Amino acid sequence: MLENVNMKKEYLNIITEHMKVEPIKINSADFSAQDRVRWYWTNIPFEKEWTKCPETVEDVLEDTVDAKYLINPNRLVVILENEVKRRKIAYIGSDNQGNRIYSIHDKSVTLCGDACGLGAKTGLYALPCLTPDRLSKKQNGRRFKPPHSKFYTLTAQDKHGILTNNFIRKLTPLECERLQTVPEMYTASCSDNQRYKLLGNGWTVSVIAHILSGMKPSTESDNQFH
Repeated sequence: MLENVNMKKEYLNIITEHMKVEPIKINSADFSAQDRVRWYWTNIPFEKEWTKCPETVEDVLEDTVDAKYLINPNRLVVILENEVKRRKIAYIGSDNQGNRIYSIHDKSVTLCGDACGLGAKTGLYALPCLTPDRLSKKQNGRRFKPPHSKFYTLTAQDKHGILTNNFIRKLTPLECERLQTVPEMYTASCSDNQRYKLLGNGWTVSVIAHILSGMKPSTESDNQFH
């Protein structure tokens, strides 16, 4: 079995020629809360139909996180009205992958093993909060607004605005483990940076489990050496 990212058709054909099997495109969003499109080459005859996972980023969030994951609220946020429907609602500083802000009420963007910016390997997320002035205090359960709550207020320019009743942060390593459907705290022996790299470069476990489910149980004759 081989897995690789989405690529040009010519590159896809080269790999397919060497693997001698046609690939199938699977988005981890069908199995987790992460939008992660990948190609898989395998001779395992697994089921090509499955029930899609309804989880979103909101479902994997921790109730409390360390302040180191929060973004300074005084930073200028540029609102992108026309892109809200595509989950990308704003950015901080320059409009690059690590500085973009997304909604928690949909799938997460793809985790990366190597990226820069404020959100680095996870992206940034705007979390609507009912009492944002109490972030430093212990929470009794999550205080987020319901899905589809208003995220921002536009100015006259319709481009710049402020996020209202929100705070912005990157995802924690534990949340990334949940996105990759890795057992919780599986990477806890590593530093945060190493955990992000491992998870960003890894497979979505639930996708691999589904593929491997197509393997038939071995029989005594299968275990014989010939």
